[in-house]
Formats: sequence, C-alpha cells, structure tokens
Amino acid sequence: VRCVQETDAEYMGNSFRNISTEMEFQQWYQDMPFITKWTMTIIVAVAGLVTFGILPPMWLVLIYEDAIFKLQLWRFFTNFLVFGKFSFAFIFKLVFIYFGLKNLENMYKPGKYPEFIYLILVNGFFSVLFSTICDEHYFCGSQLTFALLYIYCKKNPMEKVSFLFGFIVSTAYLPWAIIAYHLLAGAPILQDLIGIAAGHSYIFLKDVLPASHRMDYLRTPKFFERFVNKYIVPKILGSSNVYGFQGQFPQPGGERQQQQPQGNAFRPFQGRGVRPVSYTHLRAHETPEHLVCRLLLEKKKTQIIYFLLIYF
Repeated sequence: VRCVQETDAEYMGNSFRNISTEMEFQQWYQDMPFITKWTMTIIVAVAGLVTFGILPPMWLVLIYEDAIFKLQLWRFFTNFLVFGKFSFAFIFKLVFIYFGLKNLENMYKPGKYPEFIYLILVNGFFSVLFSTICDEHYFCGSQLTFALLYIYCKKNPMEKVSFLFGFIVSTAYLPWAIIAYHLLAGAPILQDLIGIAAGHSYIFLKDVLPASHRMDYLRTPKFFERFVNKYIVPKILGSSNVYGFQGQFPQPGGERQQQQPQGNAFRPFQGRGVRPVSYTHLRAHETPEHLVCRLLLEKKKTQIIYFLLIYF
C-alpha cells in the first residue's frame, strides 16, 4: 500500500510540474510583445505547413516575374516568413528572431509603434534590394532577422548576452560572433552579411546622417503615422487610449484637435485664462485709479534707489 501511495504521490507531483510548466509557457507567450508574438506564431505555423507538405514553399518564394506580371503581390511579404522545415537550424534562427525583434519592440513601445513598423518595412526593402544584387532574393527572412538584430546591437552595444555554451559576449560584437559561428559550422554567411549591410544602411540614414548633416531621409511619414495610430495601434494595445490621447488619435495636421477653454475657464497648470500683455497695452487702458497706483509705485521705487545710492 505504501508503495502504491508513493507511486501516486510521484504521479501527482509530475502532473503538477507539467501543469506548472504549461502555465509558465502560456505566461511567457502572453507576455511577449504583440508584433513579436504574432510574427513568431506565423513563422512556426508556416514551418509546420512546409514540413508536412501542406504548403509548397514555391507559393511563398519571391519570384519577380510572378509577383509583378502575374500580380502575385503576396510574394513580397511571404518570402520573409519562410525559414525552412523544423530542424535544429530552424530553432537556432527562431531564437535570434525572438531576441532581436522582442528587444527592438520593447525599445519602441508604446509610444513609437509607427516608427518601429516603418523600421521593419525599410529594412525589409533594404534586405530585398541587397539580396537581389547578390542573387539571394528568393527568401529574405534571414537577412531581415540579422538586420534587426544588428540594429538592436548598435543601439545597445554595452549589454552582455550569453552565446553558445555559456560564452558571454557584448552585444556590440554579437553579430560578428554569430558570423564566426557560422564559419566554424560550415554554414553560408552571405545572408548574414546582407543583413548587416541592410541594418547598417538604416543606422547610417536614420541616426548618423541626421546628426552630421541634418538630413533625415528615413523620417516616418505623417500619413503612415496617422494610419498606424488609427488602425493598427488600437488593435495592438487592445484599447483606444493610446499615447495619452484619451481615445483620440492624431488628426490631419499631425496634432490632436482640442477644445480650447473660453474666457476665464480654468486650465490645468496654467491658472485662469489671463494672458500676459505688454506695458503699452496697460498704459492704453489705464484708469485714474491705476494711474495713481503706478505713480505711487514709481515714486517709492525712486526713493529706494536714491536711498541705496546715498547709503553705499
């Protein structure tokens, strides 16, 4: 009986541990930033469909003839979602997608989602452009992933991360450590170099050039910012109260229209509606009582100045 009880206790303990592990995974998944969570979910789903032969990769690959002349425009986007079948290499890529995309999204949320989405689009364009030059444009997901990882490492160069086998490396050298690992493993590094070229192009045009020559070619367009704030951000955050707009989003013109208080209505942190006016305006509207007060104050001020001159 005791052996049976111990066996039941062990079974219950294992069950509780499994439930705890499942709850921890669910919590980790739910705590993931919105764009990172759905990007990884779609990538894993595509990998599963490709692995089991349900979705042919040729439907997703970027072929310019089909995308342009046959109007298969989805190929410009779906080529970023294919990372091969389920394998150790796929898990390795998934880890770096999670690392780069999650950390970048945490840097830009919640007030800069338009700039973050625009960053992804610009780096996707650079990845396709440089991949086309190098004839590696069929699947550009690895290039875009490396570009986002490179941008995060350039913006946060002093962080320490644990690489393979517990090797600690600074984020400033993490992209080059990954390239070195790929060289040692005999994997191609052309996609990594394309990602570095795309990410570095973004850093140069977005951060370096505006600081040195005051030319910002990658400023987020206002129409794109309004579109994201109105249609995408509420769905991401699950609320219409975004950026402190209290349910309202930027109107055309870039600023939210507000009703201005009239008359002497109270304004927070500004007191009543009394505005400063010029001395000439006061003199023009001066009453006899105001005139007497002004002359008395000027006389008192003259007496004080005269006393100070005599005393010192």
